[in-house]
Amino acid sequence: MDSATFNLDTSVITGCYQVGVIVGSTRTPDGPQTGHATITRTNVNGYQDQGIIARAPGTTLTVSYSTITAAEESPFDGQGGITEFSGAKVNIHHNKISRNLCDNPACGPDFLTQLQGFGILVDSAAAGSVISYNDISDNDVGVAISLNSGCCKVDHNILKDNRFFGLVVIDGEHTISTTKISGGNVGVLAAAFSVDTVAMLDRVTIVGTTTLTQELSVGATAEVVCAPRSAQSLQIATLSGNPISFVLPTPASADLDG
Repeated sequence: MDSATFNLDTSVITGCYQVGVIVGSTRTPDGPQTGHATITRTNVNGYQDQGIIARAPGTTLTVSYSTITAAEESPFDGQGGITEFSGAKVNIHHNKISRNLCDNPACGPDFLTQLQGFGILVDSAAAGSVISYNDISDNDVGVAISLNSGCCKVDHNILKDNRFFGLVVIDGEHTISTTKISGGNVGVLAAAFSVDTVAMLDRVTIVGTTTLTQELSVGATAEVVCAPRSAQSLQIATLSGNPISFVLPTPASADLDG
């Protein structure tokens, strides 16, 4: 904290009861504290609650080429691999993140009434944040982005077998591009509680999920749409021969063959 800088390379942080790394804080008597951390080629594993947290406006966090793996069982509700809150700027790329699974009574697949574990969760991230080239599997939710529309570049991620949701967009407009989502219950969820919400999919593939997309409109309107002029923005596949009917929004100028 206190604007300090922390560089960690080729290390192991293991078995933390609660959190592996905290960068910045919103909970000090003197108000928010910023911090700056670069974490590279590091294994953060066996944490009970959160692997890495970034907090507070002005805080910066880069995590790359690292492995983030939660403990198999945890007393906490809703583990997180890498989480950001309250305006920090993050650059999360080329990581493997897994096992953020919550089996406690408060957790489950209902996004309105239950909690979930997240591979990556960013909430009000600063402009210029990046979530790219990550391999995120075996979590309750692969990636979730909340608020601050357009804050983040989200592309080239692989989201596999995240059991409840592959990707979630909450209370904002965000574009997800060149990403493959496979397995699990819902491929993409758009959830609108206080702000109209759009999950814009550009060259996104959804394969073998129980439900391709879901729109949850509570206090505002939620939509999952394809990027304009992208004839192959959303590719759909099924397993076990089950038929799927899905209607894409088609711009008048688009040329969608087949």
